[in-house]
Amino acid sequence: MAPPRAVSTLYPMWQDADGAQAATGYTLLDQSDVPYGPYSSLLAAALNLSVAKHAFVSFNLRAAGAGSAGTGPYQSVLDSAEFAVKSANYVKVLSIRAPDDSIFIPGTDLVDMSDSRVQAFITQVQTVLGDSYGSPWTAVAQGIRRRVGQR
Repeated sequence: MAPPRAVSTLYPMWQDADGAQAATGYTLLDQSDVPYGPYSSLLAAALNLSVAKHAFVSFNLRAAGAGSAGTGPYQSVLDSAEFAVKSANYVKVLSIRAPDDSIFIPGTDLVDMSDSRVQAFITQVQTVLGDSYGSPWTAVAQGIRRRVGQR
């Protein structure tokens, strides 16, 4: 396998009620220098799983879009819903910061994988994201909540 190369990446920036920010990076399946537009559905699906304010997004480290106003209340951006994804080359974790409590199975830290918003996110992940070699994420494991202690 060849070494990883410079990759096209989408970086959503999340912001919680305390103003703390955190970024996540999603490696794009199409590794050509394409415009941001084709990834707006993925970004919308990811943001629909979170109660954080969407501060902004950058694409290949270029500012590409302003964030939404957000309605709160926001959980900490240190907390996340994490999805293990697998390609022909890698296993990686994709995160949603400050996840909406309603996407979890009640009484557990497991994501309800049958939730329509979760399904929309997974569809977008498998459609437009991939590893640094341009291979698609072909499997998405059970999502789990990762909690980080309060600041």
